[in-house]
Amino acid sequence: MVATWIISFAIVKLTGSTEAIRSFLKASIGSENTLKGGSFLPLFMHNFTGSVMIIILGLIPIPLYYAFIVYNAATVGLVLTLTAHPIAMFMAGILPHGILEIPAQIISAAISAKVVWFVFDKYIRHRDRPETFGLIIKNAVIDTLVFVLPLLFVAAIIEFSITPGLIHTFVGK
Repeated sequence: MVATWIISFAIVKLTGSTEAIRSFLKASIGSENTLKGGSFLPLFMHNFTGSVMIIILGLIPIPLYYAFIVYNAATVGLVLTLTAHPIAMFMAGILPHGILEIPAQIISAAISAKVVWFVFDKYIRHRDRPETFGLIIKNAVIDTLVFVLPLLFVAAIIEFSITPGLIHTFVGK
């Protein structure tokens, strides 16, 4: 993930395409106005829905979870290119909630990987597996509710309530 952050950051800086990146980010993750308002719940729902979607896409026997991880990591690198102080932005704007959000994303990808490889082994390679499809889905739901949901919930609270103040204090506008 760190390599993807650095590569995406370097590409934007070398090409000077910050306006294109700004437009892309506003279209894909929204503007900073998304964080203004009365609740962290839309932010939580956006992140949780993305994680659930990558898990559901695990039913397709193609490892799309790699694209999910690379996309999220590249987005961080792109966000960092838009500030004059990328290290301060990382420390104040990404790290506080990222400590919880990034593991939630990795867990989502791992759940998806488990589903992908079950589907691939069972229905394409026709190998016997000790687990049933129902058990795989049950475990995916439990893991999502026990691990991913709480991590993303707390991360959204931090991103909504603490991160803007940290960015304002340490990075400025």
